[in-house]
Amino acid sequence: MHMASRLYHEYACEPSVSKADIRVALSVLEEPDISSSSPISDGASEVAVVMHTDEEPPTLDIRVTGHSGEWTKKSEEAVQNVIQNVEGVGDLVDSDGGYES
Repeated sequence: MHMASRLYHEYACEPSVSKADIRVALSVLEEPDISSSSPISDGASEVAVVMHTDEEPPTLDIRVTGHSGEWTKKSEEAVQNVIQNVEGVGDLVDSDGGYES
């Protein structure tokens, strides 16, 4: 098992999805959904959101880098769940780091 402090997720999305939509979704993250040992805090202020909605196919990136702590499966799944619950966000198409087993 390997756990990393960085996390990169890329999701398919509709062009109508905005960075504000993603920020609102991330803002609800808090314990107990995210583990205190993970490099993310309540509200997920550490998360960088990069939109590629002008590309074909449109995608969005979620990144957390340079923070101490190690991702837990629970925390990574919580991030993925809130992102994928945003209207217009689809499947996880690429990932790196995070909790790996």
